[in-house]
Amino acid sequence: MSNRKNKKPKKSKIKEEKHILNKRVLLIFSIFVAIAIFILLGFYLKNQLSIQKYTKVIPKEVVRSKIFGFKGTLTAPRVLTDPAQFSDSFAAEDILDDNGNTVGTEVTILIDNPSYNKDKKRIPQDVAMLLIVDKELKIKTLTPFNPTYFDLGIDFEKYFNDYNGKDAETIIKQTDGIYTGVSSVATIIKNKVREAMSLLYIEKYGKDKFNALGVSGYIFSERGTKLTQVTFKDVNGTEYNINDFKNNKIVIIGGNPGCGSCVESITQLANLFKTYNTENIKFIVFAFTQEKDQLLRLTAPLGNNVIGVLDPDRTIATQLKVNISPYIELVDKDLTVYYRGPGEPIRETIENIKAFLQK
Repeated sequence: MSNRKNKKPKKSKIKEEKHILNKRVLLIFSIFVAIAIFILLGFYLKNQLSIQKYTKVIPKEVVRSKIFGFKGTLTAPRVLTDPAQFSDSFAAEDILDDNGNTVGTEVTILIDNPSYNKDKKRIPQDVAMLLIVDKELKIKTLTPFNPTYFDLGIDFEKYFNDYNGKDAETIIKQTDGIYTGVSSVATIIKNKVREAMSLLYIEKYGKDKFNALGVSGYIFSERGTKLTQVTFKDVNGTEYNINDFKNNKIVIIGGNPGCGSCVESITQLANLFKTYNTENIKFIVFAFTQEKDQLLRLTAPLGNNVIGVLDPDRTIATQLKVNISPYIELVDKDLTVYYRGPGEPIRETIENIKAFLQK
């Protein structure tokens, strides 16, 4: 009898120990889950905060109010454009004060958003900036408003503040001293501001006075920006990196050899190149085909000093922005873009090729 009585408490004790152990396991598991949730929540909040600055938008009225102290009324909407001399066009409107007096002009400038790939669902694909000038064409502000921030590569606030007070002639002649450093984005913005200020200057003073400033040639907003770094193989399997061509002027052509008019356009440009000494020019042709014989339709007119690349899906051509047929890109020895445009014998392209080869 005594033995039976002793066994019962032992079972009860074992059961109690298992219960305690289960509670401890459950507690440890709960702690781990809580920690994991806390860490994930931390990452989420951190991501939200880091993306938030790229998504902030302010109305144009806020920018105007900050500059003038009033929202103003907009009038005389128009498009500033001159496709024969400038690569971009701009929406512009005059600003009136509360008494109906013109106090300045605002111009909207757009660029591709360099931060778009951080979050394509929330971050705008383009950046919209407001350029406001007074009646004498002095810059009162250049302010990004949609969104208000993006990755620039140099001091963001200082860069945009440096535009304040600059006059049109200083911007047009490129004697403004605004630092762009190694930032291609800053260079593009500066060139677009130069285009917009040039068009405002022509609108106010006329083309003769603009030409008297000594500015000549086609103004291309991406001139001076670094060429996209790419690696590719030619039709023979030889691999190249675009850096291999540094210290050489490069002519990059993208085209569809199955397009008869495209082949004819490139042939006509090839004939233009033959009138110059092109010994130190590297020609690279991206053909939108898988066929070697088709590639020859584009490379043959350019002679022997040409690298032919089969790019049926336009993968590399897209990175170099020559994925429209036909398209041409002229690249300086420091691997900066001089010009990019239609690979056709139009005035704009021909004049840029001549200027590029004569540099």
